[in-house]
Amino acid sequence: NVATPAPYFPPLTNNTMAVLTILNLVAYIANFAVVFFITSFPGAKSNPELSEKYQTIITPAGYAFAIWGIIFVAQAIWAVAQLFQYKNHPLVVDAIRYNYVFVCLAQVAWSLLFAYEQILVSLVAMLSIWYFLIQSVRGLKAVVEEESSTSQSSFWLLQFPFLIHCGWITAASFVNISVVFVYFHAGATLQAIVGFTSLLTLVAAALLISKDDAVIPCVLAWATFAIFNELASPKSLIESTFSPSLIDTTRWMALGGCIIILVTVVYRVAMKARAASTIATNNEGEESVYLRHHEEESNGGSS
Repeated sequence: NVATPAPYFPPLTNNTMAVLTILNLVAYIANFAVVFFITSFPGAKSNPELSEKYQTIITPAGYAFAIWGIIFVAQAIWAVAQLFQYKNHPLVVDAIRYNYVFVCLAQVAWSLLFAYEQILVSLVAMLSIWYFLIQSVRGLKAVVEEESSTSQSSFWLLQFPFLIHCGWITAASFVNISVVFVYFHAGATLQAIVGFTSLLTLVAAALLISKDDAVIPCVLAWATFAIFNELASPKSLIESTFSPSLIDTTRWMALGGCIIILVTVVYRVAMKARAASTIATNNEGEESVYLRHHEEESNGGSS
């Protein structure tokens, strides 16, 4: 009994799969412990403290980071589910494989590096988290396409935890890039260019991804709306670095991006629902025609 291999990877034996599920749980626990208890480490600084120190033109409002609660709860449920009922599920074995372990290792590294203000190296760790999450999402998409259909429970248990995480790390990666420029005391013009480019890229990415997924674009909409809210009452560092007109421009760009993303997601979800309804109606019609034809043949034969 060997799991179907994902592209470019050898198949996993039952023993390897058993070890992998345990590694996933251990990785989750390690990640949770470091992220939430990093401030107890000697000399380590908290994320809110450093976010205040390295404030960027696209730093979201503090409430936006509450999304980590959803991410960690969703992944806690996933970490337990993949140990038992879903341990041999293709969305775990073939789609995720070792990617989640690497996600957690990279996130532990980022938490430590950022807490000790190793800002440039922390960006490498952040991009590593992003890379392995993208690999996870690509794997999930490939398996879903191969299976042609998945249940609602498997979506929420096995896909959602990675989609929401990937969406947030996508936004966080661009913020981290801006933080690097702040760390090296880049000028206001360069910081603004990086911020504008990041916003436009996030919106473009959300629109592109919305063809296949609604979760990641919604997370990016959440991030852009939080940027809009943050710039309504900008921190003193932002006010002293950028002109009021530039702050307002960025603020309204963020809100505009948020609205565009949400409208596009709603439209595409509605179109998919309509297409699914049309297919279901056509299938029912074909089935009724077949049954009627079969009934007529039966009646003709009996007469």
